[in-house]
Amino acid sequence: MIWKYLLILVAACLCGIDVKAEYEISTNPVVIRAGLYKEKCRPQFHFTARYWDDYRLNPQNHEEGWLNDMNGLIYNQGEYHFFAQRWWSAWLHAISTDLIHWEELRPAFGKGGKFGGTQSGGGVVDFNNCSGLGDGKEPPMIVFWSSTDNLNQCISYSRDKGRTWTKYENNPVLVHAFRDPNVFWYEPGQKWILILYGPSDAALRQRPMYGVKSREEIENCYLLFSSTNLLDWKKLDARIPIPSNAPICSSCRWTATRARGNGWSSMAMAIM
Repeated sequence: MIWKYLLILVAACLCGIDVKAEYEISTNPVVIRAGLYKEKCRPQFHFTARYWDDYRLNPQNHEEGWLNDMNGLIYNQGEYHFFAQRWWSAWLHAISTDLIHWEELRPAFGKGGKFGGTQSGGGVVDFNNCSGLGDGKEPPMIVFWSSTDNLNQCISYSRDKGRTWTKYENNPVLVHAFRDPNVFWYEPGQKWILILYGPSDAALRQRPMYGVKSREEIENCYLLFSSTNLLDWKKLDARIPIPSNAPICSSCRWTATRARGNGWSSMAMAIM
C-alpha cells in the first residue's frame, strides 16, 4: 500500500500540486482551489472543472471533475456565462470576459426537489422581463432543463447576473417528452421559440421514457413551441425530421444539428 501513496506524491510533484494545501482543502470541501489553473499538467486554453461535492486523491466514478454536455453560452452585461453538465447532478458554471480566461463559479443549481436531476438545456437573458421573474433592477437570466423523467421541462432563473439561481416554483413550464430544450428570441414574430427533441406521435407526449433502450423504434424529431412570456408554451405545427440538414425557416436560416451517444440524441441550434 505504501508504494501507491509514493506514486501519488511523485505524480503530485510532477504536476506542480501543493500536496499540503490539497490535503487541507480535502478536509474542507467548501474552500475553493484558487490555484487550480496553476497546475503544470492542466490545459490552459480548454475549460476544465473541479469536483465540488468533495475532494480526495482517489476519486470514484463521477467524482473526478466530470464535464459533459455544454448547456449554452449566454452573454450578459460584459460577461460570457458558460454552463455544462456534471452528469445530471448539477449545471457547472463559469464566467469570462474574453472566452479564454475562465472563472469557475459554484454550480448554478443541481439535483433534488420534485423533479430530481437537472439534465441538458439552454438559456437566455430576459431583457424585457417578459417572464415577470425580474426584480426591476437586473434582467433575469433564465435557463431551461429537462428533469430525469424525460417528460417535464423546467426552468431556473437568476436575478443577480448568474451568481445565485432559483428553481421556478411553478415548474414544469412544459410537459412533453423528451429532453434538451433550447430557446431563442424570434424578432420578426416577436416571440420566443423553444426547440425540443422528442416523439412526433402525440400519443407519446405524456409518456415518461426514462431508461427506454429501444428509442429507434419511436419516430423522434425536433419539435417547435412558441411563447411570449417564457412560461406558457404553445406547440407549433412545424417539426423537423431526423436526420435533416435543411433550414427550417424559408425566410431565415435556423439550422438544427444533433449529437449522439449511447442511444441518446440531443440538439443544438444556430441562427444565421
